[in-house]
Amino acid sequence: MAGKSPTPLRVGLHLRVGFDLAVPIATQIDEAADLVGFAASLGVFHTLRVPHRWLADPPVLEPLLLLARLAPAAGPMRLMTSVMKPPIHNPVELAHQVATLDQICHGRFDFGVGLGWPLAEFAAIGAPRSERVARFEESLALMKLLWTGEQVSFEGRFWSVNGERMGYVPVQRPHPPLWVGALSVPASQRAARVADGLILSSQSTWKDAAIYAATYRAETDGLGRRRGSVGIERELSVAQDEGRANEAARARRVERAGQAYNPEERVGRGHEAAVERDPGSYSLVGRPSTCVETIQREREAIGFDLLSLSFANSPRELSARKDYLQLVAEEVLRPAGAGESPGLESAPKPAAR
Repeated sequence: MAGKSPTPLRVGLHLRVGFDLAVPIATQIDEAADLVGFAASLGVFHTLRVPHRWLADPPVLEPLLLLARLAPAAGPMRLMTSVMKPPIHNPVELAHQVATLDQICHGRFDFGVGLGWPLAEFAAIGAPRSERVARFEESLALMKLLWTGEQVSFEGRFWSVNGERMGYVPVQRPHPPLWVGALSVPASQRAARVADGLILSSQSTWKDAAIYAATYRAETDGLGRRRGSVGIERELSVAQDEGRANEAARARRVERAGQAYNPEERVGRGHEAAVERDPGSYSLVGRPSTCVETIQREREAIGFDLLSLSFANSPRELSARKDYLQLVAEEVLRPAGAGESPGLESAPKPAAR
């Protein structure tokens, strides 16, 4: 099979915190820690992922700080950003923050990164978005040097360091695993060049995700690098009523398109058409048995090692959210082949340079 993976299925929990301004954000953070602890106790969630977005409405909390707060509750679960955007950060400061978080969580951090897209974020730092690929690649190159702990002299197009070194380095050597988020063929090729794994965006269809995964593997093979892990983000809408499940998945798609892009960007990326598609073409949707079948079928086709889930129809009330997670664990994830959360020992290994 083109994409079949020999590794056990790992499942990520994609957590949104701070999006309901009717509830104090501090309260939502405390409830998130409670929910994460419960998720860890279920034994099927391998990774905790939180999003990154500046200037967002509704708000998105700063991911590295949030993960530091949630790390004790996560137990053996790994922590991942989804995704940080190096082009809009100072790489020296970002490298230091990553090393700090990896120390806080005893080497359980995976660094998910991407180019970034909203025009407002690039305008806020005074950089044209046309430079984002160059800034992205230069930032990663500099951070990798800083994580060695050696003295670094670096003269780039955007940043320079003159004979400095970081005071400490990440627990994981040579650095926490790097995952690149992808929604295109060029992004998948880029991941093969600069990272240890590929994360396929939830905005891609299952069909497109298979193309991007195949592109990534072909590029790593062509470069003579060891293949890294492939992950995929999906919205889950599970319900015994197929119609209600589809309605929730479609509504979440519209909501995400509205939050993520300016109107002109949504049109350019085809999101107005995307929301009209069958939700099953881009989500896990339907009865539990239907979702299990979809996971098994698409994993066979795509070969993903990590399935990161956000929930289109999750309740707002904490106890109901726990009940929902337990239902997902027992009726979807375990039947689909997810096992006990393996934690530390299953971190993706850095690809051969």
